[in-house]
Amino acid sequence: LLSAKDLKALHLLMQDLQAASQGDEERQDDYRTVAKRMEFSQLLCTERPETVAAYVEQHMGDLTIACMVCNRKIDAGDYEGARQICLSQLERVDGNQRIWLSLLAMIYHHLGDADKETEITEQLVYTGDSEAFDHLKELLKSAGTWRGRSASILAKCRQILSADAYMEILYRE
Repeated sequence: LLSAKDLKALHLLMQDLQAASQGDEERQDDYRTVAKRMEFSQLLCTERPETVAAYVEQHMGDLTIACMVCNRKIDAGDYEGARQICLSQLERVDGNQRIWLSLLAMIYHHLGDADKETEITEQLVYTGDSEAFDHLKELLKSAGTWRGRSASILAKCRQILSADAYMEILYRE
């Protein structure tokens, strides 16, 4: 754990790094993400559960915090709590569907719900995630349904994915 003085110094360092990276939005985002992770981790170690809960409630709209909370719930075996976070985040239209679908598929895997894992993994494929395609193929093969479904899955990929994403999936096929 960091002392309050060390935490303040680290926070100032992160601000200096953000300022030094002026004009490099990607790097600034990385620094902001690291700062949020550090702040939340410190909060978890030093504050009462009520304080942490209030912070989480206030910051669940932040992708970094929401992912950290979801992953903590998964690690603790609270799959229903993690599932609720994913479903709630999927209702938002902010371009992060792939993250939440991926976590949701992992949750269903942990729960042993192969049908839901397959359904969510298929949705993940339609976001252009070519690695999810490999996993979907394995899930459907183990269920004995790959041959019957592959043509329709590939046809839908062709319709909705970019040419690059579709070619990556065809390459994997």
